[in-house]
Amino acid sequence: ASFGSDYRARRIISHIENAKTVGRSIRVEDMAAFHGDVGTVPGIKLLGRIKQIDAESTGTDTTKSALEMLCEWDGNLSADSIGAVIYSACNDEISLMLMERCYEIDRAEFESNPDLNAVDHLRRQLKPAFVNALERGEGEEYLADGETVEQFLISAIANAVRNLEQKYGALGTVAWGDVHVTKQTHPLSAVFPEATDFLDAPAVGTAGDGDVPFATGSRPSWNFRTGSGPVNRYLHDPSNWSAGRWIVPLGVSGNVGSQHRHDQQEHWATVASIPQLFDLDAIKRSASTVQHLRPSGES
Repeated sequence: ASFGSDYRARRIISHIENAKTVGRSIRVEDMAAFHGDVGTVPGIKLLGRIKQIDAESTGTDTTKSALEMLCEWDGNLSADSIGAVIYSACNDEISLMLMERCYEIDRAEFESNPDLNAVDHLRRQLKPAFVNALERGEGEEYLADGETVEQFLISAIANAVRNLEQKYGALGTVAWGDVHVTKQTHPLSAVFPEATDFLDAPAVGTAGDGDVPFATGSRPSWNFRTGSGPVNRYLHDPSNWSAGRWIVPLGVSGNVGSQHRHDQQEHWATVASIPQLFDLDAIKRSASTVQHLRPSGES
């Protein structure tokens, strides 16, 4: 059975199979679309069960509204999506609630130690197994004695709503890209706090999450901030290497004073790309500077 580590691969495989079905070759622009895929396999499975909940049993108007927004959500972690925010808040709640019920881990204790990796392990094991059980019409075996799946999911939605309202006010006021922002900090920022604005990378909103090909992971303790992602997005054309494209987070220079320190950040966040130069003559023609490296001690 799949436990969640193959979600991204499954989405990419589906794109390749679709292209084969219509007899079309995979092109560089197709590969860029693969990288930008924000469709969530577990989210769609979870939505299938959430849509069975009786809206009148949710208890409060705000929980009912959140349920209705989820049922209207298209299952994509797009930067402009309101439903993605509610889904992600529910996603975090489900992880934390399963941790309480299955492992008897005190939630308050976990939240006071936000660097623990428990949730990451749960996402690869317990929570995906629970979501798969929901798809089969099961799931009670993961819950407290006497608790139904519907009660559990309503509690998760209600807790998510409470957290969202505390952070952002009324539901629907923020989109996913407003809260799912990058958080890269320079190692010296803590030593020189007065230079933080100069040292740290600019924060940018992103789409995706840790389960989709547009891989931008987060944790409950990070309040949706983007804490992980691909360090390089490659688009190779083996028939013409010079047609390749790529992008990196931040930029290609580690020098904080360089104009290329952060100049790829926005492109990376939107899965845009730049030419990946391959031919040496083309590299020489486009170079703005040339560096000559010599062994230490040589003049």
